[in-house]
Amino acid sequence: MVDEQKLSDLPDNWREHETMTQEIGEAWLAGETAPLLRVRSAIVPKPDSPDLNLLINHRHPDVGRIILSSAAPFALDARLLTL
Repeated sequence: MVDEQKLSDLPDNWREHETMTQEIGEAWLAGETAPLLRVRSAIVPKPDSPDLNLLINHRHPDVGRIILSSAAPFALDARLLTL
């Protein structure tokens, strides 16, 4: 079972409100509704983008049943890391 936080459920300026997204994540962790939460990337925040993240709820009783079925290499653009 996977929960999903859809972009359409967030305000347009959600990337400017880090505390709000943290609170959503904390509520999801506490609720233990699913072992996984699918969220869009803050780096590529487009509804049709294949870029997404799966968060794991280590408190969920089914966490031990999670199996990694595939992996793909990903190179983060180093320009994103410069201050």
